[in-house]
Amino acid sequence: MTKYHYWCGTSGSQYYNQLVDTRWIDRAPQSGDEVLINYGGYYDYCLFIDYNASGEAGKGSCIFLHCAAGKDSTSGCIAIPRDAMRQAVCWVRPGAKIVIR
Repeated sequence: MTKYHYWCGTSGSQYYNQLVDTRWIDRAPQSGDEVLINYGGYYDYCLFIDYNASGEAGKGSCIFLHCAAGKDSTSGCIAIPRDAMRQAVCWVRPGAKIVIR
C-alpha cells in the first residue's frame, strides 16, 4: 500500500468495495473509505475476502484477512499474526478457500 491507495467503502460509489489508486482514478478518499497505509502495520500483508466483490450498495465492504497489530486489530476483518499472514500471502492461489481454525 502507498499513499495513493485506499479501499472504497462509500456505498453507492462506482468504486464501492474496490482498491482505488488515485494516480489512475481522480477520486479522493471519502469518510467511508479506508486509507490502508494509515493503519500502521495492519496491512503490511493482507488479502481481500471475496465478500460482496460485485460491490452491491449497502451489503458491506472492506473485509480483509490482515496482520494483527495489537488488541484492537480489527473492526469486522480477520486478523492473524504478521508471520502467519506473510506465509498466507505466499501460499494463496486464485480460487483458494482459507479456513481459520
